[in-house]
Formats: sequence, structure tokens, C-alpha cells
Amino acid sequence: MPVSQRAKQFMPFEAVSGLREALRMKEHEMGLISREEFSEETANSINWTLNSLEPGDRISVQYFHQEDIEKGTGEILLACGRLTDIDKTAYAITVLQDEGDTDMHGFTEEITIEISDIASISRVDD
Repeated sequence: MPVSQRAKQFMPFEAVSGLREALRMKEHEMGLISREEFSEETANSINWTLNSLEPGDRISVQYFHQEDIEKGTGEILLACGRLTDIDKTAYAITVLQDEGDTDMHGFTEEITIEISDIASISRVDD
């Protein structure tokens, strides 16, 4: 058997098409968590911090990002950047993420986070 043919027998192949993608999806699902209700103490702490913040403040916020609406599961994400808005009628804040935190196109991202999804928030000194 020629050397070029022998090498082919050791090349990876996918015995079941789509198996790798299905395994990746399952790993992702297993990393998801259910949304937890926060204690009254945590809610009061978040509320106190929100009331002390002003647009332009640099903040760090951990929040629940829902991935699967049917199951109510998602993941806790971290956003760091400038607070651009606190919308008290929509119960949401808007954060312009720092330049180091870019989307897939290399742009800084402005994200809106519902206040009920905030797990923790703090002001970050410049």
C-alpha cells in the first residue's frame, strides 16, 4: 500500500453526521442554569446601588441572560462599562461595554439589562 493511501486510513471521520454539533449543543445546555429569585437583602442592595448611580458612572454588573425561554434557563454574564441610562419606567439599565469587551465584529456593544435580571452591580473606580 502506498504511503499516501496508508495516511488516509488514520484521518478522522464522522461516523454519525451531526454528532459533534449535537454534543456541543448538549455541553452548552448543561452549562445553563435556572433563573433564581434573589433574596430581599440582595434586591435591597441592588436597589440601593442603582439609586446611587448616575449615567456616566463606570460599573460592573452580573446579570442573568435567558437562553431557553421554554425551560427558563440561561447563564450569568458580566458586563463592565459606562452606565448610559437608567430607565425607571422600563425597569432596565443600559451599559456601553468597555473597549476590551467587543462583539464578533470588533465593536463595543451597548446592552440593555432588565433590573430584575441583575444578580449584582457595583461602581468601579476609574
